[in-house]
Amino acid sequence: MLHPLFVFFIGVLFSLSVAANDPFDKTQRGTTASNASLKDITIVTPCHKGTEAIFPSIAFNQISIVGVLQHQKDWQLLLLADNQVNLAQQGDFVAAESLKIEHIGKQEIRFLRWDNPQNCELSTTLNIKF
Repeated sequence: MLHPLFVFFIGVLFSLSVAANDPFDKTQRGTTASNASLKDITIVTPCHKGTEAIFPSIAFNQISIVGVLQHQKDWQLLLLADNQVNLAQQGDFVAAESLKIEHIGKQEIRFLRWDNPQNCELSTTLNIKF
């Protein structure tokens, strides 16, 4: 007799907590949307949407270039930071500043840097020669 009452009591508690946090309840949607609209949030969209950078939490000046590899016609860049080695290709983004690798060659590497992320047309070229 006690066991069925216990199961019933737990079921009632569970259903109440689920009903209170119903994500499909249309009345709750309006309250969260109005709270979000009261806040002024400025989101700066970067020039490179949806791309993940290599070593995204490390500054560019802390990353060492170990070498350049050529595999048939493709060039790759060997990068070292925090005792981790990573391969990067042309078009990849590197470091916390999100520098884009524009060109990898035998004698130089060219990176693109955006000083103002709101204006994607203004970029600075960074050349590293060796």
